[in-house]
Amino acid sequence: MNAIEMESSGTSQDFKRRLRISAGNMQQIIALLPLFSPQHKGTALTFFSGKGLRVLTPYLMIICLITSAILAPSSTLFTSFLLLQVSLYGSVAISVLIPKLQSIKLVRAFTYLIVGHTANLIGGLRYLIGLENGVWKRLPQQENEHEKG
Repeated sequence: MNAIEMESSGTSQDFKRRLRISAGNMQQIIALLPLFSPQHKGTALTFFSGKGLRVLTPYLMIICLITSAILAPSSTLFTSFLLLQVSLYGSVAISVLIPKLQSIKLVRAFTYLIVGHTANLIGGLRYLIGLENGVWKRLPQQENEHEKG
């Protein structure tokens, strides 16, 4: 038996897919919250590093941005961190508006990363406030080529 996953190729469909995945991750975190307990040893570590950090990363990125902004006036190091973060996020925003810029490999990689974390943040929040249920939609079944003939 073969399983075929039909993946959307458009940017809009990809973002919607990421929203659903994020909502599902948030749903799993809530449903399996006891797995974070140290009594579960390796399972707790695996669950935290796999699901927990994935859900937390966008919030940690926001905290880093805010902290850099607060500390920037007191240190050139934090001013540099703030400028770097704002430049990165600004570059990604511009590359989303002007997709041709994503032909540059580094821009494409950062765009994929930041857009993914943005979808993660939005999908998780949508799940928490009840706007996203994490339910997958089935595509119409297509005839398997092996069954044709």
